[in-house]
Amino acid sequence: MGWTNYSRSFLSIFLVTISLCCADDPFDRVLQLSRIRHKMADSINRMPDYTCLATNTRASRGRKDKHFKAVDTLRFEIAHVGATELWAWPGAKRFQDTPLTSMIQNGAISLGDFALYARTVFVEANGRLKFQGPEQLDGRATLRWNYEIPAFLSGWQIGFGHHSAVAAAAGSFWADPETLDILRLEIRTADLPFDFPLTEVVNTIDYARTRIGETLVQLPQSAVLMLRRNTGELQRNSTEFSHCKQFSGEAAISFEPKAEAGSIVESAKKTEEVSLSSGLRLRLKLGSSIDSANSVVGELVEGTLENDVSRSGFLLVPKGAHITGRIRRMEKHAEGPYYIVGIELDDVDYPGHHARFFGSLLELDPQPPGFQWFLGSERIEEGGRFKNGGGITTVTVQKGLQLGNAPGVGTFFMLGPAFRISKGTVMVWDSQSL
Repeated sequence: MGWTNYSRSFLSIFLVTISLCCADDPFDRVLQLSRIRHKMADSINRMPDYTCLATNTRASRGRKDKHFKAVDTLRFEIAHVGATELWAWPGAKRFQDTPLTSMIQNGAISLGDFALYARTVFVEANGRLKFQGPEQLDGRATLRWNYEIPAFLSGWQIGFGHHSAVAAAAGSFWADPETLDILRLEIRTADLPFDFPLTEVVNTIDYARTRIGETLVQLPQSAVLMLRRNTGELQRNSTEFSHCKQFSGEAAISFEPKAEAGSIVESAKKTEEVSLSSGLRLRLKLGSSIDSANSVVGELVEGTLENDVSRSGFLLVPKGAHITGRIRRMEKHAEGPYYIVGIELDDVDYPGHHARFFGSLLELDPQPPGFQWFLGSERIEEGGRFKNGGGITTVTVQKGLQLGNAPGVGTFFMLGPAFRISKGTVMVWDSQSL
């Protein structure tokens, strides 16, 4: 039964792909596209219910300005339940089933990063596609396709102030030629009304493997929304998604009639939640190695706490506590050569207790060969070389590299064509409060 359903599903997507591709594309390319779309559609359709923390940085640039100026930073929780996206401020007791725009009244915000855009392109198979060719994306080889979706099929509602319009869409997506994973999806408006206050909207979503419970799926890791006003002003909305977790028995969203809609229901089995204030020093001893040959984005990172964590003489987390996270970034750049590595820590557990972890990575002890320095949260607009101590390194970082500023994520360079961070290496972190 399972094989029959799988075959029919694959055949359906394959036939639709053939009908929507250009006749000039060779058959093997059409077959490859069919497999890419089927893999992404399968990931979307089997997605478990989960939550993520969104860190949203908004900036603007005037018509005559050369650089963006920061406006504000927002953090909020996203809950994806079935086909519904719910929202809450960090620490709130329940999620809201009202649109995010009702919570955030001013500035640009994007709805649909998790499912709407990807479902339109990869599941509903709306629009026309054409293979663009091989292309380098953030230092790695990819395959690029372009697509066009008419307004009556896109479902893309653009709202700005009191104005609203349904826009046609045109864009691209990039896939890994070996794994067939979608790495980036770009969607931009087409045919907006001439009197609309925006002339262009572009949303770029980067994907990465993320483990939700026991399931490894492709989830948005970051998104950049760009809006160009008819006055020439640009607005940029950069979002980093982190701390993605499956709903469990300890904390689930319930829509049962006896419970208040959107409330969190606790199980009978109690686990005390510990709140970690900022400025706490944690030394994590890695339980396994991280290396360029075998490690992949989304892979589990875990270890044990090497020190008691106390505040004002009160023990918060004992030595030996279990700390878990994931590899968030593993980008190989041929020019240099170097890797950009990102590690995200999520949870601290010890018997009867749990703490969500947000923090900054300070150092690796001992420093592995090739380790250079940690990256900040700013966006590198011009690229170039970086100072390292008193000298200047030979590494050149590409223009427009997005580093991100998600809490609990540490990002650093590893120089050379390969690297290894050995089991037993100590990662030193300082906690942060949201």
